[in-house]
Amino acid sequence: MIGYELKQCFVKRENLLLAAAGLLVCFLYVGLKKPAVQINRYIEDDREFYMQELSLYGGAYDEAKDEALRLEEKAAGEEDKRFGAMLTREFFGEIGIEEVARETENLKYSRKNLTTLNYLRRQTDYVKKSPAERRIIYQNGWIELFYGSSLFFPALLWTVLLSATIFAGDYETGMYDLARSFVKGRRRKYFAKFFACLTVGCAFYIPSGIFRIVKLIVDFGLNDFNVSLNSVSAFSICFYSFSLIGTALVLCALRILGIVFAAALTALLSVMLKNSVKAAVGFAAFFALVGALPRSVFYYLGFGIISPADYIVGAGYGANRLYFLPAGLTVACIFAVLFSFLFVLCGSLMYEEGV
Repeated sequence: MIGYELKQCFVKRENLLLAAAGLLVCFLYVGLKKPAVQINRYIEDDREFYMQELSLYGGAYDEAKDEALRLEEKAAGEEDKRFGAMLTREFFGEIGIEEVARETENLKYSRKNLTTLNYLRRQTDYVKKSPAERRIIYQNGWIELFYGSSLFFPALLWTVLLSATIFAGDYETGMYDLARSFVKGRRRKYFAKFFACLTVGCAFYIPSGIFRIVKLIVDFGLNDFNVSLNSVSAFSICFYSFSLIGTALVLCALRILGIVFAAALTALLSVMLKNSVKAAVGFAAFFALVGALPRSVFYYLGFGIISPADYIVGAGYGANRLYFLPAGLTVACIFAVLFSFLFVLCGSLMYEEGV
């Protein structure tokens, strides 16, 4: 029956148009979204040099690499001082601009390089504090995994719109009156619709998550996947003990739970309101109302599951936000599962009884 409902999802022209619009939104969202604000812009501007230096000094910390980096920093600093002195002499007319131009061509390090070396030094000093748990890595790539563009929001939006159309469509087209003539099977039909919506919603998101992890493997290899999340400076005080790949998988699971929550709530609203537009508006109104709750209550009760990265990212902001700690995430997941179950149960009973 789930297969039948999946086919029915795209029988109507409006559903096909909705699917096409959803895919277009997904591609536009991923293609046009700016890089995460948490990435280091200096590193991106000088990425070629940074990656070159990272190949020499990255990975596990050791004293030999630390000393080699210090010597390079010293050489770059001395070159910068000499060039600065030359500019001073040129300003006072002691040398000509031709000599300055020749010296500029012979410079080994640019000002961008100096900034990059300084950032690499800070990374090294940071990792040095816990060398057994942390590695010097290309942090921007991992920050983009947690903060950057993803198909989750379009998938969530698509799930809400599709659920509203599929469930409320029975009332709008009169198909529900036909379904009521069957003595049994109405609840089964409800669950078939629900899982069909989940399947389509997850089909939007999961390939995106897999693609991004595969891209990280291609770009940066497998060496850093088991490194502690704390190796990324944005998560330096994060209280989760996950590895980087573990965090990515946990975030993927949370996002799937968010899709389940959204589908369950929209299905219930569709059965209650019997109109797809009203159901979609009701979904937005619901989160507008719960969004007015105190921040801690909002996240503890699991409503933050529609933006699950907040639980991971927020844990890096300090211990004063207890609802972002592992215990807070556990409580939130329990409530999100409980609410999803109640939404589905109530919706199926109302669909079956014709309320």
